[in-house]
Amino acid sequence: EFSINGDCALHSATMIFLYGFRRKYEDRKQKPRTEENQRLNQSALHGVFRSMYFVLRMPITEFVIIPVSDSRRQLESSGMSAKFKLVDAISNACCRCVQKLKEDHFNEKIVGFVLYCPNGCVSFGVSLTSRERILRKKVKYPHLSEEYIALNAFEWDFTNLHYELFDHCNELMDDIFDELYYDQGLNDHQISEFFESVAIQVLQKLKELGFFEDPLFGQDVLLGLQFTDPSDHEIEMMKRVSAAVNSTGLHKRFQDNCDYLMSCD
Repeated sequence: EFSINGDCALHSATMIFLYGFRRKYEDRKQKPRTEENQRLNQSALHGVFRSMYFVLRMPITEFVIIPVSDSRRQLESSGMSAKFKLVDAISNACCRCVQKLKEDHFNEKIVGFVLYCPNGCVSFGVSLTSRERILRKKVKYPHLSEEYIALNAFEWDFTNLHYELFDHCNELMDDIFDELYYDQGLNDHQISEFFESVAIQVLQKLKELGFFEDPLFGQDVLLGLQFTDPSDHEIEMMKRVSAAVNSTGLHKRFQDNCDYLMSCD
C-alpha cells in the first residue's frame, strides 16, 4: 500500500471518479431499481465526490510516493490528537513510576494501582498499595476495616507517587482544559467525561501492553481512577472507570465501597 502526495492529485481524483462511476453503473445493471438500491447508489456516488473533493484539496508539491507506515509515523509525530497525546504521556509516566520503584528495590506485591486526582480533574498522578501496607495500616488503625483500606486510595501510603514524572502530563491537561472550556465551550460535565475516557484508555492500554503482568504486581490488581475527597459526581466516575477495567468480582466490591462512601455524606 502507498500514500500518494503531490501533483498527481488531479489524476488520482479522476481515477477515483471513474472507478466509482463504473461501479455505480455496474450495480445499476445487476440490481433491480428498488428504492433501497437507489438510496445506496446515491450514497456511494456522494462518497465518490467527497473523495474527489479531499484529493483535489491536496497541496501541489513535488510528486512523492510514501510507504503507508512512514505516512502514519509522520501523522503520529505531527498530527496526533490531544487526547492520544495525553493517553500516551500518562501511560509512559506510569511505566517510569514503576521503573523507579524497581530502582528503589521495592519488593512488595502491588495489589492496588490507580490514577489519582488530588484536586478533581486538574492533574493526574499514581497511587498504589501492597498487601503488606494494607495489613500494616490495619494494625495502626484497627477501627478501619481491611476492605476499606484496600479499596480507597486516599488511605494508601503511596499517594501521588513520584508526582514529578507527571509534570508533562499535567501541562498537557492544562492546555486541553483551556481548549475544551474556553475555545470549544464545553461544560464541566462534558470535560469530566473527556478525562474519564482518558483514564479508561490509559489503564486499558497498560493492560494490553502486559504492564500488570510484571512480577511486581499481584493477582487481580485493583485499577481505576480515584480522588482525595470525591464528590458524588466523582464517585460515579470512579464506578464507571472501575467497571471498564476491573474484573467482575473486584468491581462489585469496589461498587459496594463507593455506595458506602456516598451514604457517609
